[in-house]
Amino acid sequence: MTSVKITQTEKEKKMTTRQSLRDNAFRSVFIHALITGACAAVFFAAAVSVFAEESGKPGLLILTHGAPSPKWQESIKDIAARTAKLNEAKGAFHAVTAANMEFAQPDAAEGVRTLEKAGCDRIIVVPAFIGHTSHTHFDVPASLGLYSSPSVRKTMELEKVKPAAPKVPVTVTQPLCDGDVLDKYVKDEIAALSENPADEAVLLLAHGDEQYAGLFEPVMRRLLIEAAGSKGITVGDWLCCGMGESWNREVAPVIRKMAKDRKRVIVIGFYLVSSAKSISRAGERRGPARPAGGTANETAGPERERRAPLEGIDVRFSERGVIEHPYVPQWILQSASEAL
Repeated sequence: MTSVKITQTEKEKKMTTRQSLRDNAFRSVFIHALITGACAAVFFAAAVSVFAEESGKPGLLILTHGAPSPKWQESIKDIAARTAKLNEAKGAFHAVTAANMEFAQPDAAEGVRTLEKAGCDRIIVVPAFIGHTSHTHFDVPASLGLYSSPSVRKTMELEKVKPAAPKVPVTVTQPLCDGDVLDKYVKDEIAALSENPADEAVLLLAHGDEQYAGLFEPVMRRLLIEAAGSKGITVGDWLCCGMGESWNREVAPVIRKMAKDRKRVIVIGFYLVSSAKSISRAGERRGPARPAGGTANETAGPERERRAPLEGIDVRFSERGVIEHPYVPQWILQSASEAL
């Protein structure tokens, strides 16, 4: 298999001097998660003893982050319908529905109530999140009424998120990064956008806080090597960035740098509903990035080059979110079935 050369991004250069501190932060996150998991295991064991009767009507809840946009709502309804249709043939679950953690209805509490009213005596929750972050470690369990802490309760109160109060056992599965759904997604996107692999580079974008970049790195490296490398593309990189707010400051400079080595840059975003194309448009609408302490009129020299648009560069953006991939319903149903 062809190896992918992972280039160092501008962001990574800035972070080099803080790597040891970040490593310690990552360890603390993992330790915290392990402790939380151990406590949850004790709680779940006690809960299961109450419901000793073997589950005969399991329910499947697809839980997403949530967003107020109509496109998000339609996408979530669509994935629920696609998964429910697939379940009709498999017959694994008594009922299937979807809910949002925040920003939109139905929320997690309503999703749980819907499945309980349908007669489900056990609920399997598949968190449709791209990777492991504080959302999957703490917020998802908290929204389902399975975890509580002073800081999480305060955040939920501020965001007006009311936790669920399940009356049946609840099991939460892994996010999208723990499986092959992202592999299939990136391979298909590269196949659709690539024309001459020897002249192309691939840039992967993921949404997440800087402190969780270390959790994304193994996934992104695997995808670059296995997905891009298997297609004959030997230059690749990845960035953990926001939903457009850091486009001109962080993403555009990396694209320009990669374009110096290859004739075409393929940009693929790991966003549930949004696409790399929509993220790039959102970033461009925000205007050029300003230097620290600078003004919009400072356009001379290297600073002008840093803020220049991607004119003259052959950039191909992925135009669909991960949730649109036809394999996603199968992955959701398989992940949930394995938890039964």
